[in-house]
Amino acid sequence: MPPAHVALRGVSKRFPASAGGQAVHALGPIDFSIRQGEFFAVVGPSGCGKSTLLELIAGLTPATEGQIEFEGRAIASEIPDGIGVVFQEDACFPWL
Repeated sequence: MPPAHVALRGVSKRFPASAGGQAVHALGPIDFSIRQGEFFAVVGPSGCGKSTLLELIAGLTPATEGQIEFEGRAIASEIPDGIGVVFQEDACFPWL
């Protein structure tokens, strides 16, 4: 079996509490892997952590716990080569 192209091991994400609020447990812990050539879809209701998961895989936000690897290398604080991101809403030119 070929090695994982993307692997998540014990990954979770919590956002700190805002003033007077509670911390938000957004995702995990989650374990899975995607192999080269596999089709991958993230499906779920609003607020379940889909966007957070994709941001973690892309290296846009750090995981609170666990490790994410892309082609055998840990994703740290920068976006690895070979990962593209398309955001849900436009940000550069909102008038277009």
